[in-house]
Amino acid sequence: ASLKIEKIQVEHSNLVYNDLSIPILITTKDLDYLGKGDLSKAIFDLSSKIQTDSFDLDYDGKHYIGAKKLEASLVTKINTNSLQLFFEKNNLKINKLPVDFKGRFDFLSNGYNMDFRLISKQTNLADVFTALPPEYMSWLDSTEVNGYAEMDAYLTGKYIAEQNIMPSLGITMKVRDGFIANNHAPSPVKNLLLNFDTKLPSLNPHSLFIN
Repeated sequence: ASLKIEKIQVEHSNLVYNDLSIPILITTKDLDYLGKGDLSKAIFDLSSKIQTDSFDLDYDGKHYIGAKKLEASLVTKINTNSLQLFFEKNNLKINKLPVDFKGRFDFLSNGYNMDFRLISKQTNLADVFTALPPEYMSWLDSTEVNGYAEMDAYLTGKYIAEQNIMPSLGITMKVRDGFIANNHAPSPVKNLLLNFDTKLPSLNPHSLFIN
């Protein structure tokens, strides 16, 4: 026997994913999802469109993304034999920040193996700030931000909790002709140029590198 699912559709739903082993908590409100693909094949492409009015992400008890609008158009290759996910062509928008997402995710017998990359090219610096954690948003309300920005982030490696094996995180950012003016500052920051590079091998804070 075989089962072929031609379409998966979810409308106006609330979703909570709470994985205590990682530990990660994802909460979405008013989620719309439309997925298409031939799920009867061992290896198939799943095309997805996702939109949610509120997306929250907590990692290890810390709030990183709060109440952000999320739009995504995704193409995911799924291998049901090896339990591998390949994220091949994925366009996301976190609030106003456009992001290209690519990578791979493998389910292991005792954990996960991942290789994720987020790239945002030729965007406005103000759009980057709209994706920041919620504690910075009140500051942004009274601030004018402008300029050219690029961001590149990766999360790669194995996650095996029982062996204390963690993936590595890296973020680079470029800013050109940056302008930041706040109501409480006597003068704005003009002509800001930034080349920022940080690495966190094995998610170990004692190995943090910043340039």
